[in-house]
Amino acid sequence: MKVDLLRFQLESGKWVAFVVVACVAFAALLLGPQAKTTGGLVFTASPDESISNQCLLWSYRSVTKSVSMSADGSYIATVGGDGVQLFSRADNIPIWSYGLEDVQWVSMSADGFYIAAGSFYPLLGSSVYLFSRADNIPIWSYRVGEYVGRVSMSSDGLYIVAGEDDSVCLFSRADNTPIWSYRTSAYVSSVSMSADGLYIAAGSGDNKIYLFSRADNTPIWSYQTSEFVGSVLMSSDGSYIAAGGIGGVYLFSRVDNTPIWSYQTSSSFPSISISSDGSYIAAGGYGGILDGLYLFSGEPHVASVYVAIVAIVGCVALGIVIVLGWRRWGR
Repeated sequence: MKVDLLRFQLESGKWVAFVVVACVAFAALLLGPQAKTTGGLVFTASPDESISNQCLLWSYRSVTKSVSMSADGSYIATVGGDGVQLFSRADNIPIWSYGLEDVQWVSMSADGFYIAAGSFYPLLGSSVYLFSRADNIPIWSYRVGEYVGRVSMSSDGLYIVAGEDDSVCLFSRADNTPIWSYRTSAYVSSVSMSADGLYIAAGSGDNKIYLFSRADNTPIWSYQTSEFVGSVLMSSDGSYIAAGGIGGVYLFSRVDNTPIWSYQTSSSFPSISISSDGSYIAAGGYGGILDGLYLFSGEPHVASVYVAIVAIVGCVALGIVIVLGWRRWGR
């Protein structure tokens, strides 16, 4: 009888261990989305991965620093070694080119009819340019100081925002006189505009993230980070603002300056993108031990945590009941 009891105890121990391990594994699967949302590395682009040539429609060989595309993919604007260029999806022959040295940024309206570009001349001065698809003659240009920290355009091309040295400048398509400007305490590294042009987000070397309304240059709110802010991007409807910089990624609601969440790491995030509804955020990181491409969810999956906890508690309780039952039967 004692031998049988010992055998049952050993077997029950094995089964309890199995049940606990299974529960933990099940919980890990449930917690997967939560871990990813709160800062887990989801996937990293591999340099060994190549795209099939069957997917390549055409290519144009030139130094390209920034690209922007119309909503339907019919037109592509680029800036780089050959200045500002406009392409049709049909082939790789530029519709037109405008020769400029060291053009850094470009933004296109949703219909592909208007193109804004920003140049970078630390010694000679930089400029913001507005073009139409019709030809390569600028509709207007605006001379700034040393630096243009990106440009962004409303979907209808009526409004353009640019980072000008240490200022955020809002323009109308009508002329090159700024509607308003706002001066920060350091150079403006990034700007982004909602599709309707009603809201503007900016990131600055003063480690701050700013949100503006088109109505005036008084910030709706600002948020002080601990490090340099290198990139900001707004969801199409202006409801969410994603920002990346040295050591972190942030997601905000337009309502206030309290982050919905933040992700802290040793990497820098000079490039960030957000889905039109703010549900997903992609960020490119480098300069740390976790370099790579990160994908985040806009909202934490809190429900999965509770389900996982309930699963663990339930499985452990079941294991205890099994052990007690086997011991009692063995006696």
